[in-house]
Amino acid sequence: MEDNYFLIETECKIQKIYLSEILYISIDSGITYFQLLNIQVGCNKSLKELSECLPDYFVRINRFCTINIFTVIEFIKKDRILILSNKERLIVSYRNVKNVINILRIHSINVYS
Repeated sequence: MEDNYFLIETECKIQKIYLSEILYISIDSGITYFQLLNIQVGCNKSLKELSECLPDYFVRINRFCTINIFTVIEFIKKDRILILSNKERLIVSYRNVKNVINILRIHSINVYS
């Protein structure tokens, strides 16, 4: 299977970022950041522009962040907190909770206790 990627180009270099390596994409002070396991890479594209290019396993959790659903290891529904594979915690907006739960269910094998 071929893994899709973004090419991030700056004056100094061109960097390939595979979608499977992205934990989440966030925006801070007008700069969009790709958060990978060990590094953060910035670019000038808007989060909205990037989101339009992403497959359905990337989901918007709030105004500032889109996550790769495959990096989620736990969702604490009561507190709206996602815990990612790197142990980072992100808050889901009230308005996006149902969508996050639906996408998690779509991309999983459900076992209810």
